[in-house]
Amino acid sequence: MRKRFFIPVYVAGLYVPQRSSDPEVLLRQRGPRRMAMRFVREVEAELFMTSLNEGMRKNHSASQLAAWRPQIETLTTVISTMVLARRADHIT
Repeated sequence: MRKRFFIPVYVAGLYVPQRSSDPEVLLRQRGPRRMAMRFVREVEAELFMTSLNEGMRKNHSASQLAAWRPQIETLTTVISTMVLARRADHIT
């Protein structure tokens, strides 16, 4: 559950072939992977992307962000087409 201040915004799940709590193990896994997000309140796409990018910068190194740039750009494109994420919208 991701919250902005104390307000829940979305729930996210990462689905991978082998469960792990180690981020490096998760990133090295081969095979199908999927991230699913479900919004629990309405949020403007621009605000969502600003918050997501800020959180990514605060929690990851520049080299990690560089490695994930294609995936981050894909997510940014998908979110920007939504304009407004409504309660119960899904992004996979």
